[in-house]
Amino acid sequence: ALEDEVIEDITGVEDDVIEDTETIEDGVKKDTETEKDTPAKKLPGVIVVGVKKCGTGAMIEMLKMHPMIAGNDYAKSEIRFFAHDELYQQGLEYYKDKMPLARKDQTVVIKTPGMIDVPGN
Repeated sequence: ALEDEVIEDITGVEDDVIEDTETIEDGVKKDTETEKDTPAKKLPGVIVVGVKKCGTGAMIEMLKMHPMIAGNDYAKSEIRFFAHDELYQQGLEYYKDKMPLARKDQTVVIKTPGMIDVPGN
C-alpha cells in the first residue's frame, strides 16, 4: 500500500512537470520560461527628457550596461514622436516599432527631444 502511494505521488509530480514544459520537434522538452528571454519590441518604461548637450545620451549608454535595461543605439536614441504632430498621429504601433528589442524582464529606456523647447526659439 505504501509503495502504491509513493508511485501515485511520483506520478502526480511528473504530471506537474509536464504541464510546465512544452515539447519541441525532436522530443526534447524545454521550459516555457525561456519565452521571457525572447526579445520583442515594446513601449518604453522610461523616457528621458533633457535639453541639448545635457548628457541624456551618455546617461542612457551607461544605463544600458545594466542587464535589465534595453535602449536604442546612440545614433537612434532620439525618437521625436511627441515633438512632431505628423509622427504622433501615426500612433503607438509606429512608436513601438522604433523601440529596441527587449526581453520581457527588461525596461526600455529612450530619450525624446523637443519636450522642453520654448516655442519661438
